Amino acid sequence: MSTDSPHEPAPPSAEATDPPRDSDSIARRILRLDVAMKRCGYVAVGLSGLVLLLGPGDLLSGATLFPPIIVTLIVFATLSLGMAYVPLLMETSRLKARLAEGRAGEDDSAGRYDPTPHHWYIAGAVTLAVGGLMMVIGSWLAAFV
Repeated sequence: MSTDSPHEPAPPSAEATDPPRDSDSIARRILRLDVAMKRCGYVAVGLSGLVLLLGPGDLLSGATLFPPIIVTLIVFATLSLGMAYVPLLMETSRLKARLAEGRAGEDDSAGRYDPTPHHWYIAGAVTLAVGGLMMVIGSWLAAFV
């Protein structure tokens, strides 16, 4: 790149500035786990919205195929969120116990990062989106049937 260019150099990517998760300190890992648990809670609130919309039964009265599909998606999404939330909570508790008992300091390594809870969270979030889409399609079909 020449020095007379009006454009600024591109900023470094997040991958270049963010250290890998396996090298997290305990304090940083606890912060990441807390954020992940909050995201699980947000998706759970979305699921409760779907349950509230599905509850009265009037919304999808003409589209008889959609309620069982949506209920199945809600059950799978709830399972996925549970499979994500519980390991996140257990890991957070384990790390906080290490700090409280004095076995480690905040700057010590948290150890290997397990991405499995994140994969379950993604499955739950995608299932919520599909369930919401099915709710919209079903309500439009019910409106014209």
